[in-house]
Amino acid sequence: MPARVYTGTPEDLVYQDMTSRRVMQRGNICWEGQPLFITTSLAGWSVGLKVNDQGQVEVWFGRLLLGWIEPATHSFQRTDIRPLEAGQP
Repeated sequence: MPARVYTGTPEDLVYQDMTSRRVMQRGNICWEGQPLFITTSLAGWSVGLKVNDQGQVEVWFGRLLLGWIEPATHSFQRTDIRPLEAGQP
């Protein structure tokens, strides 16, 4: 079976009802005039930003929620890393 080579270029994602930011080469997006590290894996792609009911800014890649920006601290919290609750080991 001959090898198949993909010759197309994937289109960037469009985020309806969200603000869009391009992920830079080093994995940062620009948010409120500051660089904020998200991930290098999505360099060149756009992510969608949407404010949730708790006042955090959700960061989406397509239909995948990557995490939240905490406006008070200008920090990004990934969905796969949860802070420990008080009293837990």
